[in-house]
Amino acid sequence: MSVDKEQIPPHTSRRTKIRILFLVMLFLILVGIGGVYRVFLGPIELSDNIVREAVFTEAIVSVAMDLHLLWRFADVNDLEKEKISECMGITNQELKNIDRSYFQCNPDFFTCYIKIKHNQFSSTQFERIKLTIIPGDNSKIVEVTSPLIDGYPYGIKFTLADHEKINKSTFQFEDSCSDVYLPERIYAEGPVEKAGTVDDFRFDNFNQAIYVDKFLVTFRDIKEWIDVDPMGSEGMVRPEQSLWAQPAHHISEKKMKAFCAFRGKQLVDAQIFDAMSFYPPSLEDPYPILNSRGPYPWTKKFKDSFLFMAMHDPKFNFQIDFCKQVFTKECISSGKYKAHDRGHVTWSGVFQVMGGPLEAMRNIRSPKENLKASSYYFLAKSPWHQLGRRAYWDGVGFSDSNIEWGNKFKTEIQDLDFAIAFRCMKKNANPFERGKVK
Repeated sequence: MSVDKEQIPPHTSRRTKIRILFLVMLFLILVGIGGVYRVFLGPIELSDNIVREAVFTEAIVSVAMDLHLLWRFADVNDLEKEKISECMGITNQELKNIDRSYFQCNPDFFTCYIKIKHNQFSSTQFERIKLTIIPGDNSKIVEVTSPLIDGYPYGIKFTLADHEKINKSTFQFEDSCSDVYLPERIYAEGPVEKAGTVDDFRFDNFNQAIYVDKFLVTFRDIKEWIDVDPMGSEGMVRPEQSLWAQPAHHISEKKMKAFCAFRGKQLVDAQIFDAMSFYPPSLEDPYPILNSRGPYPWTKKFKDSFLFMAMHDPKFNFQIDFCKQVFTKECISSGKYKAHDRGHVTWSGVFQVMGGPLEAMRNIRSPKENLKASSYYFLAKSPWHQLGRRAYWDGVGFSDSNIEWGNKFKTEIQDLDFAIAFRCMKKNANPFERGKVK
């Protein structure tokens, strides 16, 4: 059956043509718009996204730098300090007995600061951009890192992002506050009376990068070890919060070594302890012919100390100000031993090497001399208050039966329970030869 073209209404054919024409024009317009967008608007939007991402990245880096300054120096205003003391469980009275250095490179302080800021950060350069620290894989906002646990150097790790979590970056802050570098030179081990004798042991640390803890390990450090490494710290009792800032004690030698390993370190060596404590004969000459040394860390002279006067002058009058230099037994009645005490510093930048609690160390050459005896268990007149003079600790208990004082000096001591503290060190190969005279 065929249809006569004359039977198709003229307006129907015209409508079809118009529709086809319209569709063709619409297609061309869409193609044109797509072309214009691709040629002109697409790059503009892409450019805007790149610029926006760059601005947020710059803002994240800027805030991270501000946070790193806080981590490194713990510099806060009075209002923030008051809030942080509450956040860390430290009373205003206790705060007076804690040196600011305790808060530097301190994960608890850093986390507390984040809390009082409600996890909102912006730098002065990007006041309108608000950033936040988001939880990591283990749902912790700030993670403590350790070579023993995850391969990172000891410090913290966190992720900083915008509110949409579109732009984010992860940062790891290492602990650059807690140790000091021991310059490469020739040193000597042992007390002053060995200087120049056949028993005078001298050694050097050339081509070695040795770093020693500035301060004694604190109970806060032990608390952190228990939290982060429960297997390595198995058997350790979680310390009370009021003690966190104080030097850690009543820990076996085995556990001391395990803690230092957690930090990627080892228990300090006796010869390194002496190297960082004795004032060297010359700071300019790393190759001294002799290692003449004084009995105290701040001088090479015997008589330049109240300790010498206390030992030799029967009319010596002890003054409380002496406690700022060496915390002896007389100081106990004046108050608590200051946390992170910076009353005196050695030439190398290490603190707490005399007075205070007893201190354990390794001594490969003389295993029977592994305990720094100068402490608040002895009066200022005691001959134990000299560098290099050490007793023996069995590394297990803390009573008088666990310590051998020897017969070198008359030791009058009434305490039956001793606080024995410790510090760590790390020793790395140094590819560079430093300190050599040209």
